[in-house]
Amino acid sequence: MTVINAMRFSKDSGGMVADSQGSTETRKYDIFDKASLLGDNILIGGTGSSSVLGDSGNKLRWIYQKDKTVYQNAVELSKILTDVYRSFIDQEMRTRFSFGVNEFIAGKLADGTPIGPHIIPSAGELYEGRDRAAAQTRQNAFIVIGKDAEDCFIYQVPMGGQPYLWPAPFASVGSGQDESDNVLHDFLKSVPRAGRQEINFVDGMAALIRATNRSSDINKGVGGVPTIAYFTKEASTVLPEEDSLLATEIVKVADKELVDRHRAMNSLEGLLLRTKSPEDIELELFENTPGIMKFLRGYRS
Repeated sequence: MTVINAMRFSKDSGGMVADSQGSTETRKYDIFDKASLLGDNILIGGTGSSSVLGDSGNKLRWIYQKDKTVYQNAVELSKILTDVYRSFIDQEMRTRFSFGVNEFIAGKLADGTPIGPHIIPSAGELYEGRDRAAAQTRQNAFIVIGKDAEDCFIYQVPMGGQPYLWPAPFASVGSGQDESDNVLHDFLKSVPRAGRQEINFVDGMAALIRATNRSSDINKGVGGVPTIAYFTKEASTVLPEEDSLLATEIVKVADKELVDRHRAMNSLEGLLLRTKSPEDIELELFENTPGIMKFLRGYRS
């Protein structure tokens, strides 16, 4: 599975961090880009089948129109996911029972032969989404976060359902959601209520990275170098892989109190906004700091 974490910082800014691990029955791969930019003001990230997510994201990019609102783009993505789900159910029905959804609804095959009553319960379970394969397929879902003329919004887009506006300033989906929810909730609790409409950009990005780090530590199927992305009033970007790795390390050593937190957050800000080079950050933050390299290499002490 995976974890996708997103947060609204202000009416003009938001961020998303997603892990990179995907797997088959026998192998795992840390090569997937699960978060991406749509235009310059919308981020999308998905959990579930890598092929379904990749295909759906590409289809949305093909029809993307900059003048549409965040909600309208979430609706387009929902339509794509619904079509993918319906196609899956139709193909699965044909594979198992040698007839498709339209024939099942009609109660007879194309040649007029009635469908046997002994098949109808199993086919009905698949059609209604209660079948195991159908239920697993419906676990595909996206988070869409973006800004338009009005504000910055977060939408959850489930497969086979309607997109809905997420009421909290952050959202998380995937098998790592449990731990990420805890981390992000704790962060938001630390922000005074009056400040939750204008969350500090660097602190918010650090919280998203921290949540992904924690989920990677304890959740099965979450791992790899995360994809880190954001948009602000001035810029939008998806960080290169090596910068994303460095960002996770900065947050880890700051949380472990191996470096001064203020220095660490200054370094993270410089990395995110491209005002400092990764080489300079490594020198100023990690050089001559006892214990950091052993900690990052996995030593316990």
